Amino acid sequence: MSSLGFNSVHALIGILMAYGITNFIGGTRESVIAAHICFLETLKADQKKTAIKEKPGLLEIAAFGLFYTGTFAGPQFTLSKFRAYVNGDWLDENGQPKQSALMPSLGRFIGGCTYMVLNQWGAVWIPDTFFNSQEFFDMSFFWRWTWTMIWFRLTMYRYCAMWLITEGAAILNGLGYNGKDEEGNDSHIFRRLRWMGSKAGAHLTTLGYLAIWHGYHLGYFLLFLFEFGCMVAQEQLYALIDRTPGWAEFNAKPAVRPFIWLFGRLTVMYSMGFGFLCFGLVKTKFWIGPLKSLFFVGFVVFFGVWPIVHYILKKTLPRKPKAASTEQKSNAVTENKKEL
Repeated sequence: MSSLGFNSVHALIGILMAYGITNFIGGTRESVIAAHICFLETLKADQKKTAIKEKPGLLEIAAFGLFYTGTFAGPQFTLSKFRAYVNGDWLDENGQPKQSALMPSLGRFIGGCTYMVLNQWGAVWIPDTFFNSQEFFDMSFFWRWTWTMIWFRLTMYRYCAMWLITEGAAILNGLGYNGKDEEGNDSHIFRRLRWMGSKAGAHLTTLGYLAIWHGYHLGYFLLFLFEFGCMVAQEQLYALIDRTPGWAEFNAKPAVRPFIWLFGRLTVMYSMGFGFLCFGLVKTKFWIGPLKSLFFVGFVVFFGVWPIVHYILKKTLPRKPKAASTEQKSNAVTENKKEL
């Protein structure tokens, strides 16, 4: 049997075993033993921290699933952390929310309300129908793209409002984001797909899931595909900077840094403005006209022009010796990435 066929059968057997264990002996000592025998695996360090020993009842599942800091818009937190909140582990000695959480929580609430007002004002100033109006099509290419970018920024404020208000509530309850490990590194990047052995594959799969989660419209899939192209281009650019002698040092010069920052901001805002048309206008009949008027510039640049430019630069630019390249992971490169 081919490796692909074996993997498929193995995955199917694993699903059947998991179904049987969960539904017939779930929550028992035997279920733990059976899981170890069937899956031949051990819990990883982060899984041990969040593992639960008692299965939840229907009431607890409802409380966990409908808790207001997790239903409006993230953040995601584990059942074990929610149980700690219910038990009062995140309160102070007087059984009240910690005073240190009050001002950060209030600040995010005020920020969220501000973004909400700006979004509603922007919806009146630049309505979605503007992008299929003759006024829009009569503009020059530069101004069509610029108005798209401004509209994107104003539309995104509604998401910023939701995230900030929800985050403020989570902080006040002690459920704030903690996606860092003890050394300060990100601990939840493609964590559930690390078995794939490919960061790009995990990234693409995650974005595909997000597109399906949002709905069936083609625009959702195009946006996340475009995001993937942007991320690949960014990583390729950073790799070129790392391997090319003098490039990172040049970018780190005080006189150059403002221009690096400006280039990065404009690139991000105009790129995302273009890509968001597919998402914000939702249906193809609404976004196909504006995209045509912009000559599909984002897809042309990131899926056509940049791969060619990257290939040429990779072949022609000088390269640091391997030893020097490894040793010279300087702060200049890190700062340059932050600017972009």
